[in-house]
Amino acid sequence: MNAVVIAPVEAPPLTILMIQQVVADHYRLKIEMMRSDRRAQRFARPRQIAMYIAHVMLPMRSLPVIGRAFSRDHTTVIHAVQKVEDMIARSADVAEEIRVLQAKVIAVGRFDLQSEVAMEIADSTAQAMREALYAAARADPSAFIAAIAVAVAGRET
Repeated sequence: MNAVVIAPVEAPPLTILMIQQVVADHYRLKIEMMRSDRRAQRFARPRQIAMYIAHVMLPMRSLPVIGRAFSRDHTTVIHAVQKVEDMIARSADVAEEIRVLQAKVIAVGRFDLQSEVAMEIADSTAQAMREALYAAARADPSAFIAAIAVAVAGRET
């Protein structure tokens, strides 16, 4: 069968949890419902789609690892992948839905990566500012204290 895969331009750090969250949000479910024992199609189909997406987008993750993330075993993941591949083969709408979900997963991964980079920049900027303040305080303590007093006074007005 032909797998529907959108190859990310820049490989964001994708996780099974991200995939579960995107699929759960798309189908207006809680992640816990996809992990539950419920077999109703309302829960089973999103679970199968999430397993399929995890399988094709995270090829380094084993079937047992994917299964455990859904409180299932590896044979359930195999069945889910086959079932979704059949649905894709029979319906262009399902194939498009999978592409949309994969694009959302990639977008979430990029957002998380950007947030992580922003936090690293903020941390390094804060560290540089602390070092500059300590250097100024050591170089001329009285001037440093006077500058702090002026800054505090300016904030109080």
